[in-house]
Amino acid sequence: MRIIGEFDNGETKITVFVMNEKVSIKFERDRLEIIHKFRDGAGVQNESDAREYCDDVLMSEVEKCFDLMSTARMGSLVRKSRAEKENEWDEIV
Repeated sequence: MRIIGEFDNGETKITVFVMNEKVSIKFERDRLEIIHKFRDGAGVQNESDAREYCDDVLMSEVEKCFDLMSTARMGSLVRKSRAEKENEWDEIV
């Protein structure tokens, strides 16, 4: 896999990869990742195409996905923490 481009859009880092004539665009924010993959002839073949693909509408939707992912991650961590506290004193020796 080879990086063919990198750019930022606000808080989101965007990296464009190519491998075996397939392009992937990775969006990163706060240790979360979203990857869009494109096969041959799918309209994204180079960094310029990737920049056009990442228009304002798409980036708004990606940011919403990151917000949902972050909320889900935090919710799961809170539930895990509560479960650990509930089980903290269960064992009697």
